[in-house]
Amino acid sequence: MLKKIKNWIMWKISNIRLGIKKWSYFLPVIWRDRQWDESFFFRILEVKLKLMEDYFKNYGISVDAEKDAHNIEICRNLCKRLHEQDYTNPYEKRNKLVLSRPLTTEPIKNKEGKTVAERIVFHDTESERKYFLLADDHEQYLEKQDIEYLCKILQKHVRGWWD
Repeated sequence: MLKKIKNWIMWKISNIRLGIKKWSYFLPVIWRDRQWDESFFFRILEVKLKLMEDYFKNYGISVDAEKDAHNIEICRNLCKRLHEQDYTNPYEKRNKLVLSRPLTTEPIKNKEGKTVAERIVFHDTESERKYFLLADDHEQYLEKQDIEYLCKILQKHVRGWWD
């Protein structure tokens, strides 16, 4: 009887330790969480998948633990990319088109001729604007592709990720 009580107490202490450890992972993520953007959802999912990946790599006992860890890693990397929303190519990063151009402002006047606000004016060429729009379309295509791949992997494998 005494041994059962001791095991129960040790199990409770172990659960408390594990809960505190999870808090250390999730508290910063939850603290920064906002509801206005999907990137926060992908950040939370990324952290959860990282914990699962570590578990399957280090403690997984199933036959497919290594394969499961690999699939989870792919999902985690997709979530990271979707969270960071960084789909620009190296050329755009190097040249920092359109948005890095020097800006000027011009006044917006009311009927009496008083300045009420200022308008930001970009100094770019028509070809740069077209390139920027094409690059934006390509970024959206890549993001959509990553979401579809993430969902495909989750749909196929998530029910098998248990040990």
